[in-house]
Amino acid sequence: MKRIAIIALAAVVAASGASASVTNPGKAQIAAQLGLDASEYSSTELSLIAKARKDADHKAEAFYLSHTNREVRDAVGQVNPGKAQIAAQLGLDPAEFTSAELSLIAMAREDGDHQAEAFYLSHTNRQSPEDASIVTPAKAQIAAQLGVDASAYTSAQLAQLSAARSVADE
Repeated sequence: MKRIAIIALAAVVAASGASASVTNPGKAQIAAQLGLDASEYSSTELSLIAKARKDADHKAEAFYLSHTNREVRDAVGQVNPGKAQIAAQLGLDPAEFTSAELSLIAMAREDGDHQAEAFYLSHTNRQSPEDASIVTPAKAQIAAQLGVDASAYTSAQLAQLSAARSVADE
């Protein structure tokens, strides 16, 4: 159990390297060459800015410098022609769903998976997993192994209980 926790922690630390605020010497050097603050851009953004400058693509350069690439363009309430078309085919309001949700609903209908369809139609997928009353299949399984009520604990609390029992069993 300790090994799994260490591996999970290492994965989280490694994944955090993609963040714009994390700066390493290589990223700092590239940012300095571009005359930019390394903490404001991810390594990928710096590479794309460098390429845009090399190609004299001022539009692309401005796109990344302004952080427009980070804007969420498919939020609930926003409608574009493609999203409207998919929603119309499903008989749904495009402003109520993201494009991803509409695609998942379409796949669920195609597969005849009424449970998955209801999950997305009811917006259950948007509920915070930290709300203890929400029981996911994973929470239910862990709670069953521990012999506790899944709706009484958050996922983090169940993980702590599981870890405590593992240590006690050693």
